[in-house]
Amino acid sequence: MLVSFSVSNFRSIGEEITLTMVASNRYSDHPAHVMPLPEVDHRVVRTAVIYGANGAGKSNLVKAIAQAQDIILGRWTQPGSIDTYAFDPDAKGTPSSFEFRFVAANRIFTYGFDICGRSVCAEWLALVSKAGDELLFDRNGEGHTTIYDAAIKKRFGDDGAFLSLLKSIAANDLNDSQLFLNRASEVRENKLGLTMQAIIDWFSKSLVVVPIDGAHEHTLRRLARDPKLIEFAEGLLGGVGTGIDGLRLVEHVSSIPDGMRDTLDTVAHWSAANPDSDMLFARDPQSPGRFTARKLMASHTRDGREYQLPMREESDGTRRLLALASLLTAGGGQPRVFVVDELDRSLHPSLCWRFLELFADSMPGARRQLIVTTHEAHLLDQDLLRRDEYWFMEKDETQQSRLVPLSDYRDVRKDLQLEKGYLHGRFGAVPLIGSAEQLRHLLAPFAKETAINAAHTAQA
Repeated sequence: MLVSFSVSNFRSIGEEITLTMVASNRYSDHPAHVMPLPEVDHRVVRTAVIYGANGAGKSNLVKAIAQAQDIILGRWTQPGSIDTYAFDPDAKGTPSSFEFRFVAANRIFTYGFDICGRSVCAEWLALVSKAGDELLFDRNGEGHTTIYDAAIKKRFGDDGAFLSLLKSIAANDLNDSQLFLNRASEVRENKLGLTMQAIIDWFSKSLVVVPIDGAHEHTLRRLARDPKLIEFAEGLLGGVGTGIDGLRLVEHVSSIPDGMRDTLDTVAHWSAANPDSDMLFARDPQSPGRFTARKLMASHTRDGREYQLPMREESDGTRRLLALASLLTAGGGQPRVFVVDELDRSLHPSLCWRFLELFADSMPGARRQLIVTTHEAHLLDQDLLRRDEYWFMEKDETQQSRLVPLSDYRDVRKDLQLEKGYLHGRFGAVPLIGSAEQLRHLLAPFAKETAINAAHTAQA
């Protein structure tokens, strides 16, 4: 579970902002939307819905989470490519900082790092308890790491591999662009110990940033191995007016000409790696001269007759809903934190509502959370979510993105119509639109030119 995420000096984010999932004790509605935290007297909410005008920085918060995850997992292919805050000439010389608080191995950890240009200039891991944060290691700009043996022995005496691993990595200074945690992720699993394995798994498996135009996992592969997901997806798509009556995986087996096997292997690799592919190619392991092609088809019934259409021919909204449907069932009993930018992209407002409702209420025992950005004011409703599950982002006079929770507004009653208040600017985070008269004045030269061209055309 995610407890909080903080970031500073990244794109439109100058001074540090923090998205916290810690639930407010002032609210008692939607009890299924909160989950207890271990070893502290706090709970976290399942959902965070972030509003803001275009250009306010909502997507930059999502990009910050994705960037931090990429650096941790060694996917930072261009060291030095971090975009610092754009409206401060000194920002390039200031660290960009990222910090997560999360639950792994039934404990709360704080992990963060600072990036200075092309180098890691600080990194730290701490255990969180009622007494506060207790450092387990910290790393300086020279790549030297200090291990806090006493704290680790006291708190993790039953996991000797944890201390051994930290000490072995700290014995040699790290290179400038590699994180200590990334170096640990390269170690064989049987050498990690339960604690470090849980920490790495949280970043590599539990935290899932969904691409804005794609799926978080290979939908076709998941459908192929999980008949229950096909049944659920059919019910969801059929129940919201898409016209789809069913989903089928159609399979074709063919022979491979000798000269095309390498080409087919390339295509097979691409189809397996592309989450949005609606076809899968694979060689037959029992007969290398043959291959199997699987295609996802959608069934429609008209006048008593069934028609099969490739899924790629369905609307953007239908395919988007299918991709999101797997979030509702993903992970099984494993913890998941899904981050989705522009939830309402290609989706009708009613579908966005239903998706959030199902995520928050359908599996009360599941350890999963959802963070989304949206413009859809229809979702601002206390019948749907708690007040501490709504956030607003806007830019201040210095062009810095600021993030404010609805729970900071003390006068928000349980019966307040949030959508109406938001659209009237009560919570900020709405676009400041110039007067229509001014815009019409600016359009006047184009209108005049259009009229002249139309007159010339008529005369001709």
